Parts: sequence; structure tokens; C-alpha cells
Amino acid sequence: MKKKRISVVIMVVLTMLLAGCGQKNSSAQGEDTTVKEQKPDTLGDQSVKVGDNVISLGDEMSDVTDKLGEAQDVTEAKSCMYDGYDRTYSYDDLTIITNEEGEKEIVNSISFSGGEEIKCGLHVGDAASDIPESLNEGNVTESDTVNTYEFSDYGIALYLENQKISQIELYTIAE
Repeated sequence: MKKKRISVVIMVVLTMLLAGCGQKNSSAQGEDTTVKEQKPDTLGDQSVKVGDNVISLGDEMSDVTDKLGEAQDVTEAKSCMYDGYDRTYSYDDLTIITNEEGEKEIVNSISFSGGEEIKCGLHVGDAASDIPESLNEGNVTESDTVNTYEFSDYGIALYLENQKISQIELYTIAE
């Protein structure tokens, strides 16, 4: 239990350091308006399959709650990256961190330590030697405890214990 809490704290700190505030465009009147892509409910590069549901970076948390139900625990802290708050939603083995964009909460980190999967087919419990070469197309940092793969606007962190994946995190990269 203590390891899980330490992992969550590390994940939150990494996310706060790396999380972005989303894309903003200035309107003709000088107001910020949020640009949001419509995402199909398929397993994309920035998505996690949770049971029969797909959760993606950039999703609105209200849509995630519609799919997964209410979180077991929700914490809130003033963001160190932008004006507003970060919220952490905890489910059994899934943690989602959001940031505020106007009146909406947008998913900027998804971390899990259970049976969920990401597009390249990785699951918690897979051997480090099973990490696909396709992840090496990004900016790669490897160590005995965590491998990170960063692409243009998102990253994947694979936490390792005894050369097996113990936790996977998808996160948004700050612009």
C-alpha cells in the first residue's frame, strides 16, 4: 500500500511538471476559446482501454465519469502549471488527473496498474523486453525503474519492478 501511495505521489509530481494546459486560440475579441477535437471511441495512441471503454487524453472528465462511474476518491490542488486546479480521480487501479479549461475538466494524465491496455498492446505485468520498437520513435529515457517515451504532444511512462511493467502512465506534454 505504501509503494502504491509513493507511486501515485511520483506520478502526480511528474504530471504536474509535464502536463499542458491544452490548446488555446484567441478570438477576435481577445477572449480565449478552447479548441477540442472530437475523438472516436477507439483505442488511439493517447488512449487506455478500461474494460469495454476507451479513455483518452483530452477527454472531458464528465464523459469519463459517464463511462466509468463516480471515482472512489477525488482530490484537488492548486495547479503549479496554470491558473486553476488539478483534480485527481482515483478508481481501483486507475488514476486520472485533470486540469481546468474554462468550465470543463480535461484529462491530462491516465495512470494504471491493472488489466488496462494501451494501443501498442502493453499491459501491466509484461516484461520490459516486450516493449515494442515502435515506442523508440519518440524521445526515449530509460532506467531500471522507469522508461519514458515522449512524442510531440504526449508521453508514455512505463514503471518497472524486477524488469516487469508495474504501472503505465499516459500524460500530456506541456506546450
